[in-house]
Amino acid sequence: MSMKIKRKLISKSEAGEVYFDWYPEAEINKAFRTGSSVQQKWDRYLIGEFEPYVPMETGMLNRSAMLATTIGSGEITYHTPYSKYLYYGKVMVDPVTRRAGFETTDGWKSRRGISKSLLSDLGEPDRDLEYSKAANKKAGPFWDRHASADRYDEWKKFAAGIIAFEFGGK
Repeated sequence: MSMKIKRKLISKSEAGEVYFDWYPEAEINKAFRTGSSVQQKWDRYLIGEFEPYVPMETGMLNRSAMLATTIGSGEITYHTPYSKYLYYGKVMVDPVTRRAGFETTDGWKSRRGISKSLLSDLGEPDRDLEYSKAANKKAGPFWDRHASADRYDEWKKFAAGIIAFEFGGK
């Protein structure tokens, strides 16, 4: 299961989108074109910025962002079997068994090939996940939005710096 987060531009909106509101659109489009050095730096930067907000037990979820993301694409991808589950922060269950999984001698498993559903999709109230804060004190759902809320000013400075560099030190 993959969880893709699109973060091309920088400012806040109600939907959690991030876009520039302080640079000419033509320069933004040029600087942040797919594969550009600016977009590559931005993607790497955001992966690092999201890290303190990403739930962590083994660290694989966070590592998956660097492994699964095509740096420069403008999409950060978290690719683990539990990425979506942790991102949305709701218990998701097998629609047939209505269980999140079952314990085996090899740990917790789910039926292979089955997409899990929110409890609300099955007519039951949703349940929030509880996140361990032992490794990342800010860990929780929608980590990109929480990072944006906390780090907006720093992101704006970083973006301005890489754009200025791209356009010859404006």
